[in-house]
Amino acid sequence: MNNISKESSSTSSLSLKSPFHLEDGWTICIENSNKNCTHNEIDILKEKGILNLIDFEIMKLLTRYAYINANNIEYALQHALPSFYRKKSYSRNLKKLVHAGIVIRHQLQFCNPDSNVHGVPAPLRFYKLSAGAYSYLAPVIDVPHNLTYALTDTNIMEQLSVSQFLIHFYVEYGISMQSCKCNLPLHVGSHLFHVDAYIRFRSSKESVDSPVALFILSARGCTEGRSNFITRSLLFFKWLDKHITQGETYMIIIPTESIEHVRSINQTLISHSVPSSLPLYYTIDSDILTFAPFDCIYRCSHDDTSGQDLIERIHLVLFS
Repeated sequence: MNNISKESSSTSSLSLKSPFHLEDGWTICIENSNKNCTHNEIDILKEKGILNLIDFEIMKLLTRYAYINANNIEYALQHALPSFYRKKSYSRNLKKLVHAGIVIRHQLQFCNPDSNVHGVPAPLRFYKLSAGAYSYLAPVIDVPHNLTYALTDTNIMEQLSVSQFLIHFYVEYGISMQSCKCNLPLHVGSHLFHVDAYIRFRSSKESVDSPVALFILSARGCTEGRSNFITRSLLFFKWLDKHITQGETYMIIIPTESIEHVRSINQTLISHSVPSSLPLYYTIDSDILTFAPFDCIYRCSHDDTSGQDLIERIHLVLFS
């Protein structure tokens, strides 16, 4: 990566638990009794004034980002809506959309494999559009994602972490974004894999070559998540060797669950001989809730002399 300035900081992560962690043995369940709607039903609710501007803004968000948790829906709305539409809570709007079968609400539950009995659900609630609502909005909305394949529960956790990053990135740097694609399909030989997101944006710093390409590859700490990440990342690094031209400015950002998770990923990449020269950076899910994305970036290196992993929080200086 060329000419991207950075400022080091000793500030550590907030070390809060990631909301997008899937414990082994937990599964995603749908809470809706009504799981779909027709285009005609949406039109009728609109004509009756039951669906308002806030409801449609929620629907647009879910069309663009597929899966979003309640906190990030609220954050996005607070920055997207005109001031006189903003509220302290949008739970009534979400409840209305869930009841109508426009939005699907999900929760996490532990399932005992021996008795098939579900335990008390976790507090995380997240949402996606029903099939009918998506087909209603997709033709008239710029949809960056390409979810044409079935997602596992781990894939959905990956999507939630990426949606959070993209929503906060758009709020902070949207004016500089040129394009954004999600679930970008790539090939290495006969192997198909997906990069979670690809952003092109222009930096306002004269020292930074523009446009900058930003690749996002989410890592999750559960058993399937660890396997998914190493398979996708190794294929992606091979793809980079063939497709990134010399002098092109690019970055790789890996949303993770914690500092410990960053250290674990770094050790795994070292064991697979991934070059340390790659412009590889990490974010932590809980940090994104408090700081602008480029204000809470981590760089990890390995000290061969001491055998220790060195994790440094940096501030990427990309905008004046």
